[in-house]
Amino acid sequence: MNKYTFVKKDNGGWYLVVKDLLSFTAVIEWKGNLLAYGWMDIKTETEVDENGHRWGHPVTSYGNTLQQLLEMELFKTGKQAMPLVECINFLAEKMNGAFTRLYEEDGSVLVNTAGGCMPDDDTFRTVQTVQSDEFVFPKEKGAEVRIIKWPNGDHYYAKIGSEDVVVDGKQCWKTKKAAQAATDKYFAIYTVRD
Repeated sequence: MNKYTFVKKDNGGWYLVVKDLLSFTAVIEWKGNLLAYGWMDIKTETEVDENGHRWGHPVTSYGNTLQQLLEMELFKTGKQAMPLVECINFLAEKMNGAFTRLYEEDGSVLVNTAGGCMPDDDTFRTVQTVQSDEFVFPKEKGAEVRIIKWPNGDHYYAKIGSEDVVVDGKQCWKTKKAAQAATDKYFAIYTVRD
């Protein structure tokens, strides 16, 4: 029996249907890993100068998003810094708060490839359903692939739509050709089969 149900909605997005403890726990663990990777990215890819100003940028979209959330919270509260536990609790609430509330209130929630969520209702029509033993979002043949490089950067990233490509634990490559090869491998593993 398949553990996970993914649905494609007529808005073009794939969603995990979360309506049991197994899928709920899988999402919490996935988002916890994203938080950990994002936090490590913030700490390893930025540096602090002698005046206490941070410079550099996270290399992952999650690291960048988490850094922006922290900076907005610091600005809003007028603080210069936050203790580690406070940072992690704040970010965990931002990442999981709406998801947890929807699940507790409705008993079912849809989670997209970026970790965003929405109610499991009839707002969008389901056009395809995929059952899987693995918690891996399906990919479409012909999905938009972008190979990008930051200005003055020295490595390349691959994106499928808004999702970062991660293959064998790597998210950036030294050459454009290597990033494309990683994308090809990614599609070979996760493409929806007809």
